[in-house]
Amino acid sequence: MLKYEKDDREPFPDIYRLFEGKITPEKILENIQKADLNAEEQSKRLFYAYLYIGLNESLQGRKDAARSYLQKAVKNEWGPGAGFGPNYMWHTGRLELQLLFKPEPTE
Repeated sequence: MLKYEKDDREPFPDIYRLFEGKITPEKILENIQKADLNAEEQSKRLFYAYLYIGLNESLQGRKDAARSYLQKAVKNEWGPGAGFGPNYMWHTGRLELQLLFKPEPTE
């Protein structure tokens, strides 16, 4: 895994640790809830946390958990309203969520 060097933007250091298997989704969300943040910053951090946790759950084959986290990311109003990169990532989450609800192909 490539080393994430830019650890100045929360919650990305925790997200990286999630990918390494060193932290749980619950702990990431707890860290955000405990932080002294204004409403917009909390919404932003929750958007990214739900998005990347959901994408990770999907990659790990845990579809129910992935759906739950991605639904929260897509419902978050910060992502689609932020523009540029965050808006792109909001669409990434939205499309992954659609794929997770798509029926499995039958033979």
